[in-house]
Amino acid sequence: MSFLLPHEMLDYFLERDPGHEWTSIGEHQQNVGADLHKWGARLAVDTASGPWVALGLWGDGAVSFKKDQVYLLTWRALTGSKLDRYWIATFSKTELCRCGCFGRHTIDDISRIISWSFQVLLNGVFPKYDHEDKELTHPYRTIRAGCSLMGRGACIGSAGDWAWYKVALNLTGWKGEGETKRCCWLCKATLNDPTPAFDFARAAAWRHTKVSQHEFWAEAFESGGYVSGVFSIPGFILEYCRPDFMHTCCLGVVQSVGGSIMWELFKDLGGNYSSTTKATCAKLLAMVKVASKSMNLPEAPFADLTVGMIRPRLTKKPVLSLKAAEGRRFVPVLCVILAEFFPNDTDYTRMRLSCLSALNSIYKEMESWDEVESPYRIATFGYNHLVLYGDLHKRQTDELMYTYAPKHHLFSHCVETPRGNPRLSWCYSDEDTIGQAAKLARACNRTHVGRHLIEKYRVIFF
Repeated sequence: MSFLLPHEMLDYFLERDPGHEWTSIGEHQQNVGADLHKWGARLAVDTASGPWVALGLWGDGAVSFKKDQVYLLTWRALTGSKLDRYWIATFSKTELCRCGCFGRHTIDDISRIISWSFQVLLNGVFPKYDHEDKELTHPYRTIRAGCSLMGRGACIGSAGDWAWYKVALNLTGWKGEGETKRCCWLCKATLNDPTPAFDFARAAAWRHTKVSQHEFWAEAFESGGYVSGVFSIPGFILEYCRPDFMHTCCLGVVQSVGGSIMWELFKDLGGNYSSTTKATCAKLLAMVKVASKSMNLPEAPFADLTVGMIRPRLTKKPVLSLKAAEGRRFVPVLCVILAEFFPNDTDYTRMRLSCLSALNSIYKEMESWDEVESPYRIATFGYNHLVLYGDLHKRQTDELMYTYAPKHHLFSHCVETPRGNPRLSWCYSDEDTIGQAAKLARACNRTHVGRHLIEKYRVIFF
């Protein structure tokens, strides 16, 4: 497997770009600066002197072939003004170990190389030996062995969807684990009592059960469970495994509330699973286009709409099948549709509009972020949305409408403990990144995926 080593890539960039573009801490990065200094204090490293770059990892997967999936690991700087993601490695699902370890033996071998590269960034010196203590033989590396790097780096974060965290890091899954069905790695919220995950009251029991690093290690020791090799990265702790706003909100909460609302509008227009399906969807799509035009949007969030995109079967809960960018663009459009095209003369319809408007306010707040006031505002908007969403469910005869999902709980963590503006944050993942990897995997021999980076950066593979 081929790797682009973070310490070599970062040294390349620091040699060619002004250092402040990678090391500066802007107004919206104060949390990153605080995390970097805490990381240095734990490792007895002075991060105040010398050029230090805070880095974050991101992993995800996407379908590349009919019966295969491509995984992509990237890194990006959390300090400075550079927002691009850079590849570390890409590999297919069929390459993962099949001994019954769920591919974790392969992922741990990958983690060892990444951990070694971050150890090099901590030391600030080009290595003479690789991750297996074997002497490096490539001329590019032998010439530089013992020379100082242009800067030093610290990994103080990780992002990805919940499936990646479960597979690669063995963090608590969404289906519920143990007797209490615990469903969150950040706290001890459960799918059952005594700490129900879907209790969003201010005094909810789970709000006082944050999992510390000590408890994480103690639980792993007592259970004898798998501990990911990612935790061998210098100074890496559980706190750095933060929920990704795109996956929890744009690909979770938005789809849930959008699906239930669109299903109600579909029925209000006389839609059902008979011959009226196409005609009713055409009416809804026309409303989407008219509302988009009234908002002076360049185009509608999506160009096609079928009943399957709203609710494929009556036995399934409504979930609006949109991509992340489509979903977040559709939220304000749906607000206009509810306010202008349908009556809001009952408590229920007003509650429904308020629920969606609270979610829309979060996206608006991210467009005009204030470091002092905005964190409080999005926490309030998120709380209002979750409570109203639950109230809408209580008024249903269809139990599958407006149902909570584990992502709603994770969403509460995202908005109540934000690390700066989610829109500017490294956790606001670019869904096109993994898509590009999948396209390259389809277009050429997978073993050569990413080799164009050699020409772009003049950096060799490991």
